[in-house]
Amino acid sequence: MRRKLRKDDNWVTHVIEFTIALTIFVLLVQAFTSSMNYRIGIDLDNNDERVVMAREVVSELTGSEGKIGEATNWEDFEFGVGTPQLKDGATVGLLNANGELDKDKCNALQKFPYTPLRKELEVTQNLRIEVRTLVPDETVCLWGGNPNSSTISVKSEKYMLYNDGTNILPAILTVTVFEGANPNSKIYM
Repeated sequence: MRRKLRKDDNWVTHVIEFTIALTIFVLLVQAFTSSMNYRIGIDLDNNDERVVMAREVVSELTGSEGKIGEATNWEDFEFGVGTPQLKDGATVGLLNANGELDKDKCNALQKFPYTPLRKELEVTQNLRIEVRTLVPDETVCLWGGNPNSSTISVKSEKYMLYNDGTNILPAILTVTVFEGANPNSKIYM
C-alpha cells in the first residue's frame, strides 16, 4: 500500500528551512554585536574598564565590615604609620554589623593615602568616593580627587542606610573613576 503525498505533507521541509533561516539570523546578529567597540547605553568609551572598576569598588566597600588580620575594627588603626598597612592585606569595608554604612568607618576612610588605597582597590585611574545622606542632603564622607575637570568619568552608585551613631538615614554611596590629574597631597602637622 502506497500512501499519496499531499501538499500538507511538506511540513518537515518547512521546519528545516525555518531552522536554517533562524540559525543564519542568530549568526548575523552575533557577528554584528561582537564587532562593536562600545556598548550602547552604558558608555561610549572604548576602554570601558572604568565601569568595571567603579562597580568593583562599590562591591568591596559595601561587601563587608572590612578587616585587617582578624580585626573588623580597621577604623581604629592608623594607616601610613605603625604596624598595620594596606600592603598587609587590609580589606576596606564601610559596613557595620547591621549592614549599614558606618560613620566611624566612613571617617576613617579619609585616613588612607590616595595612591596606596587606589592600588589596594585595584583602580588604575583616578578615584573619588562620596557618601551623601538624602535627608538632609549633605556629604558625610568624601575621599579622593575631583572629577569636575576630567575628560571621561564613570559613576557607580548604591543606595544604602547610613548610621551616624544616633540616627539611621537613607544615603547614597557614589564611586567615580575618572581621567585627570592626581589630587595634590597636603601635609598636616
